[in-house]
Amino acid sequence: MVAVIVALCLVMLLVLVALVVDLGALYDHDRELQAAADAAALAGAQELVYSQGSLVAASAKAVEYVSRNAAVSSVIEGNVAPWQPVVDLRSVTVDLRENKIPFSFAPVIGQREGSVTAHAKAEVKYLVGINSVAPVALLMMNPEKFRFVFTTTGKSPQIVGSFDITDDDGDGRYGEAGEGGGSLSSSVAAGLYDVNLQAIGTVDGQEEVGLELEDVGLWWVSDPSDKKEVIYRVGMERVGNTINVQAVVAPSVTDNTLSAELGKNNSFTLYRQGSTNTFQGSVSAPTGTDNNTGYGTHDLEIRVNKGITCGRYVAFHDDVPLKYLMMEPSFYAGYSRQYGESAFMRGEIVTDTPRTGDGKTYTMKLGSQAGSGLYAGNWRLADIYLKKNTREELAVFDPRILDTWKLVYPLRIGGPLKPETGASTGQVIHGLKDRVANSPDDEAWRYVVVPFVDYAPDLSGSSKNYTIRAFAAFYIETFTVKGADKGDITGRFIRWLAPGEWTDEPSGPLYVETAVLTE
Repeated sequence: MVAVIVALCLVMLLVLVALVVDLGALYDHDRELQAAADAAALAGAQELVYSQGSLVAASAKAVEYVSRNAAVSSVIEGNVAPWQPVVDLRSVTVDLRENKIPFSFAPVIGQREGSVTAHAKAEVKYLVGINSVAPVALLMMNPEKFRFVFTTTGKSPQIVGSFDITDDDGDGRYGEAGEGGGSLSSSVAAGLYDVNLQAIGTVDGQEEVGLELEDVGLWWVSDPSDKKEVIYRVGMERVGNTINVQAVVAPSVTDNTLSAELGKNNSFTLYRQGSTNTFQGSVSAPTGTDNNTGYGTHDLEIRVNKGITCGRYVAFHDDVPLKYLMMEPSFYAGYSRQYGESAFMRGEIVTDTPRTGDGKTYTMKLGSQAGSGLYAGNWRLADIYLKKNTREELAVFDPRILDTWKLVYPLRIGGPLKPETGASTGQVIHGLKDRVANSPDDEAWRYVVVPFVDYAPDLSGSSKNYTIRAFAAFYIETFTVKGADKGDITGRFIRWLAPGEWTDEPSGPLYVETAVLTE
């Protein structure tokens, strides 16, 4: 009886040993195979970013990381079944199976070997909160609205009217169909009026003018009942780099051509259109700008008996965030009207909207010149680290090292960003010189992650917080010192990886990506 009982118990004991030892070994294989799958999926997803979306490169990287992990594994025995990753533009999926894992005790119950499977999927997501950024905030020219303000000329100008334009679809073009406009009173007297441009923002629920460009336009109000009036209407439109000019003159004008000038030494001719009193002509768009304000105005003068200034064109420097401004880009509507008329008016403004991965070279300007703030600098210093040393932050910051600097507070899209007070332009210039000088072209230090902040009325950034609109990865190509307190950073907004909080969709055209293991 004892022998029978021992024999029966021995079978049960061997089954228990098989469960403990062989299933335990199977678990080890499962864990290491899963680690290989996880690493391969993450490596492949990261390669999607680094390779600018190459499916071939991402697939090869995933295969490489399975081989690497299998090679250093203490249990994977080279019996991984043939496999290929599933790769698309936003994800890498890895499914592995290891066969013929030998059992030591399970053969007593007829099971000589086992197998394990592993599944992993990593996806490319978009950051909405970030752990590591350079202490620089780029200004996004996105006010809530632009306002055209019409004033009398002279030493004590009086406002005679205004209208607003908006960018409702967020494409950087203000004043498209349905995006604002308005009418000026029909009782505005005949004469020539200045046009100022204001960028409007809201601070603490109150509307504030954050930026004003003076004298960006001239508005002509004619009075045909005045026998001395010779120009009834005038208008301009821009097509490419050409400005088309049109004018309607009084019937008393008998010439078939009129001389005109748009800006200094930029002469052209207006030609009568058939037997009408309408004249048309074209001229190359002037490009001259001022180094402090970043824009330049070019007056339109038409010579009818004498030179009459009746319009103005504004040109912007390539480096400022404003690119294009015209009164309503159709003849007459924006630039003139006759006394007593009531007409709906618009303007059109195009702002620079950077985009990740477009290959375009952008210039970040640092400077402390007086003026509009457009050309004087389009970025600010961000006071975000516990250990504040602007020169060192810029010179040695490495986005791959999370603990390089400790953030004062979390940085999230929609959250605040504190501007750094005080004159730190010298520190910035020295820090950037050190960074670029010590970084070869392929050095990671040339890659930085910077926050883009909403347009703010307080351009000086010395008292009010900015609102973070996006995070952008920027590759520094060059840094050029322009003076003791000025410099230009040139480079491209690129795809790049960084850790932080993520979402499935980007917040806009500027973003930073991260690889997330989702399955």
